[in-house]
Amino acid sequence: IGLIPVGNEPLFIAIAPNSLTAYVSNSESNPTIITPIDIAMNTAKAPIVIGEGMLLTGLAVTSDGAKLYVGRTEDDGVTPGTII
Repeated sequence: IGLIPVGNEPLFIAIAPNSLTAYVSNSESNPTIITPIDIAMNTAKAPIVIGEGMLLTGLAVTSDGAKLYVGRTEDDGVTPGTII
């Protein structure tokens, strides 16, 4: 078992339906980021910037793997984002 660096205080993990990528929220990074993980290679990909000083409340990937939804407390909202 190894360690995959993803940023400060990883909190939530969502796994894509094809099991190729995991998305990890970093609750103490500024800007707030989500780190994609290549599951097969156990490596972090380029982080996805969500915004400045946001507290994330959850992650979910749609069943077709096309969108990642991110819950946020700052505006009691959810951000849908297209996964590239």
